Amino acid sequence: IYTDVTPFLAHVRETMATLRRSTADNQALFEASTRDTETRLGLATLRTLIFVMGTLLFLFVVLFVVIHHAAGIMAQQERDRERAQHQLAQWEKMASLGQMVASVTHQLNTPLAFGQSNLHMALQALERFRLPLRTAATFTRLVRGARGEHVSITVAPARKMVAAAVDDDFDAETPKAMLEDTLHGLEQMRDLVGHLGEFTRLDRSQATSFDLARSLRNVIYIAHSTMPTDIRVIEEFAELPEARGNVSQLNQVFLNLINNAAQAITGPGTITVRTSLADGRIRIDIADTGCGIAEAYRPHIWDDYFTTKPPGEGTGLGLGIARTIVAEHGGEITVDTRTGADSGTTFSIYLPVAG
Repeated sequence: IYTDVTPFLAHVRETMATLRRSTADNQALFEASTRDTETRLGLATLRTLIFVMGTLLFLFVVLFVVIHHAAGIMAQQERDRERAQHQLAQWEKMASLGQMVASVTHQLNTPLAFGQSNLHMALQALERFRLPLRTAATFTRLVRGARGEHVSITVAPARKMVAAAVDDDFDAETPKAMLEDTLHGLEQMRDLVGHLGEFTRLDRSQATSFDLARSLRNVIYIAHSTMPTDIRVIEEFAELPEARGNVSQLNQVFLNLINNAAQAITGPGTITVRTSLADGRIRIDIADTGCGIAEAYRPHIWDDYFTTKPPGEGTGLGLGIARTIVAEHGGEITVDTRTGADSGTTFSIYLPVAG
């Protein structure tokens, strides 16, 4: 038995030693493979991370460029919008001024015409005064040269010349009345030019504190030149603090609303311009007894180029520009209109008090 088992045990021990060596070798090989795999995995992860970071950086740059370009486009569009709005306001103002100039020209021509006619008649009257004035001058020289209380005059040489004179040659009241009428016409033109100067003063292009009642009176005076004579304007001005804003732009708003009110009236009517203080703000009401705004038109009255006037009589820009100007002054504009028997429209403007 001993002889048979011993080789087998030796073989078993040898086999176990071989297994241990193989296991150690496999373990070393596995560890080396693991380290190599970890190294390659770390490099792959790093490359992936670098790729992802590079992609994100590229996308960020692209997005930044796109946003910057979009911001530039939006800023340019805003500038274009402001420029277009300014041009629209200028066109509307020029259209209003064109209508106003035509009426003002008519108003100026009337006193100019009768003033010129009166001056011609006064010059003719002065020509008729030539003989009486020469006679008076001659008599004055005789009186001054007389040494006594009496003066001797020989009328025979002057009888023929004096016979051509008529009683009207001595009438100074008629040319005086003519000159007074001419002076009155000149005063009317001076008032009109003065109100025009107040209305269009270029030094009021910036925001400033101003007397609202005075500004409205100037606008009403100018508006009278464009409206029929059977429309009466009623002024109801309250005692108010000064307003603050661009007087030229606000005058444009007031003139546009008053002209619209006049055009809405057929035949005799009234326009009431009223000021008051409401909730710490200045309120200006421009009310008319016109036909009112039809219900179908009310949602569109603030739209650009929308007008119910015949072609050539309206640009459709006035109310939209008026609302923009009032909003830029920190205020608001509202409308209350009625149709039918009790028709009429009231535009109300709310402006902040100066300071």
